[in-house]
Amino acid sequence: MKPHLLISGAAALCFAAPAIAQNPTADVVFINDRPIQMGMEQDQLIRLVDIDNNNSYQDANELVELYNEAVPAFIRNVAFRVEGGATVGYWTNTKPNDVLFRGADTDSSGTLDQVTAFYTFTGFGLSGTSSTQGPKGVAVGPNGAVYANLDFPGGDLLRFVDLNGDGDAEDAGEAQNWITNASFGSYTVPGLTGPVSVGTQNILRLAPYGTDGVLLYTTGFGASKDEAVYAARDVNGNGSLLDAGDIQLFFNGSGGIADLPKNPDFFNGNFPVLEIANGTTPSQPFYARLDLLATSLEAGIETYYFASTSSNTGTFAFNINGQGVNGLIFRAQDSNLDGDVNDGGEVSMFYDGSSTGPMADKLDKVLGIGFEDGSLYVTYLFGNAVVVGRLTDLNSDGSAMGSNEFQPFLWDANNYGIVDPFVGGLPFVNTATALPRNSFANYTITGTGCSPWGNVPVATGTGIPRLGTSDFVAQVTNTKVARPAVLLLGVNTTSWVGFPLPLDLTLFGLPGCNLYQDLQLTLSAFTVSAGPDPELDGVASIPLALPNLPSLVGFKIPMQWGVIDVTPSTAVIALTHLLEVEVDN
Repeated sequence: MKPHLLISGAAALCFAAPAIAQNPTADVVFINDRPIQMGMEQDQLIRLVDIDNNNSYQDANELVELYNEAVPAFIRNVAFRVEGGATVGYWTNTKPNDVLFRGADTDSSGTLDQVTAFYTFTGFGLSGTSSTQGPKGVAVGPNGAVYANLDFPGGDLLRFVDLNGDGDAEDAGEAQNWITNASFGSYTVPGLTGPVSVGTQNILRLAPYGTDGVLLYTTGFGASKDEAVYAARDVNGNGSLLDAGDIQLFFNGSGGIADLPKNPDFFNGNFPVLEIANGTTPSQPFYARLDLLATSLEAGIETYYFASTSSNTGTFAFNINGQGVNGLIFRAQDSNLDGDVNDGGEVSMFYDGSSTGPMADKLDKVLGIGFEDGSLYVTYLFGNAVVVGRLTDLNSDGSAMGSNEFQPFLWDANNYGIVDPFVGGLPFVNTATALPRNSFANYTITGTGCSPWGNVPVATGTGIPRLGTSDFVAQVTNTKVARPAVLLLGVNTTSWVGFPLPLDLTLFGLPGCNLYQDLQLTLSAFTVSAGPDPELDGVASIPLALPNLPSLVGFKIPMQWGVIDVTPSTAVIALTHLLEVEVDN
């Protein structure tokens, strides 16, 4: 099929009204981690996208398998950023080998079609067979760096930069071993009475810090439990973190190491203490871990979120005062610009979803957080269901505990009524994050379709409509094979030749059908087979070539598909819902 040029359609687009503002619902990506004991280690990356702008992810096509290892895998953490105008992901995997992967959506199909090893961990004494070692945390910085660490007993922290642009960091000079297990004990921060060793042998999570640094949550082991967040930055650029100031204590709410400075708000009654009784070894208390980290830029100020990973039913459910420490989410800003958020008043309770907290909506166990477009998206357990909600500080008081500031159940795995792609049943999520809306596709769906033969065709597409390209391909699916298909393009969704839209087409011999756009241009194709069922597996595709007109940026192109079924006695037509794609630059 040759690309079609939007001639009359493009001319009309230049005079169209501005597009309606997008619903701020972000994309959410989570890791579906099948537990080892279930014998299902085929981990997946799953994406939720609010295609139809109804403020939920519960509808058809709104849950997508972004990536599937298709072999035994143990994906630990994932982070995303935009590179060259495209969203790419980085994730750590310990099966069958210890690898940091990079995945890109090169064809804008909404899935990661190009996945390569960004860095393979060799020479670290890793077997690739144990869930307690190997690459774990991952973070991406705005300056092109990628950070990853090795879990206990490794303890290494590495910084990667793809200097030659070949899609990996395997070449000379592209990987810096910022922290090494061999130098354990050499990394210190100022303590209350002297230098304190940083527990680098058990780093759990990473998050970006500024333009050239990384935050790391460490837990320690035995009697030495940091349970603290450190900021790491190679101040003098010598490739290591052994110099004064390279590592500093960033946030400590636990008191796990007595000689570390502590955030006072966790010890003066403002927040629940994080210490948990240990009946087996009272001299070695447990601590609720605030090891879910998220970084955002809010009004030009770098802002940080820390969430507890305690479960309301587990060993770490309650602190020594009987307060629930599950479902706690904190927000922090460095008010005095001293490079940390460990001072009084710099941390606030963003949401108390604990079992003993004041909020009606509980977060039984937080699984992942990500800040996007003014809101914190939280993936959590509610009972036995994986749920996604949104927290928004509407009244600017530093929390999301006010009226209507929490929107729960944007997605609920137990009530998701669409056929899903999960391996082994309902998802077992070990982390999640948020991305800008439509990071892998740029269209919205409204209205309903119609069909005289049962199955209703679906309007969809791949790619992003960019100026001067044919990157977006309009498609119709879920229809009959070898049938004429017509793409109906418009420039507005308000009126057509004097008729208000949507227009009921019953009087035109199409009962149950609606016209949703003003029908300025039609393009034709034939459906071809995309599967074994000739009644359901028909697909037609038409690339849309857009002129290089800057005035089109932000405009939404409305379109529908019509599929015609010709029989010896009559011809019947099925129509899709409305699909709108927004022009990018």
